Amino acid sequence: MGIYSDELGEFQEMWDGAQKRKEELGNKKAEKIPDGEYQCEVEEVAMQRSKSSGKLMLKWQMGILLGEHAGRKIWKYSMLPQAGELADTNQKRVENLTVEFARCGVVLPRIADIEDKIDDLLKRKVAVRVKSGSGDMPYINIMRGVEEPVGAAAKQSFGAAPKKRVTDDFPF
Repeated sequence: MGIYSDELGEFQEMWDGAQKRKEELGNKKAEKIPDGEYQCEVEEVAMQRSKSSGKLMLKWQMGILLGEHAGRKIWKYSMLPQAGELADTNQKRVENLTVEFARCGVVLPRIADIEDKIDDLLKRKVAVRVKSGSGDMPYINIMRGVEEPVGAAAKQSFGAAPKKRVTDDFPF
């Protein structure tokens, strides 16, 4: 036995549960997250190059907070402006980044500051719309920032305004 066997042994029950879950899932491909609006938390954002084109982009990982798909992950890829690209393409990319940061509540005064502001995006709660795209890649749009998670009852109607409670107790 190794040096840490006793310390790790207390987690055996969790390990066994994880192994059972792995067997239940088998080698099934993960189901796509259906089109709709989801409340998420930004868990990771990294600046990296696209594997296929080598272009600079932001890779977002967001965790779904509520509903049937709570705990699942959504990945969003935001392309950054590239030297040698069409001006219209770069303009659209800059506009998209400006909107995404603003909807997350992060001020980005200069695009050159993007690396310094990535950590400010973490733990932000956002409403995200997922829409099927061409191929395996869905369109992921950050719709707005969210202060606090909405109750579980709102899992399907997250985007709808909350129902007002009618009472006669208040004259206003």
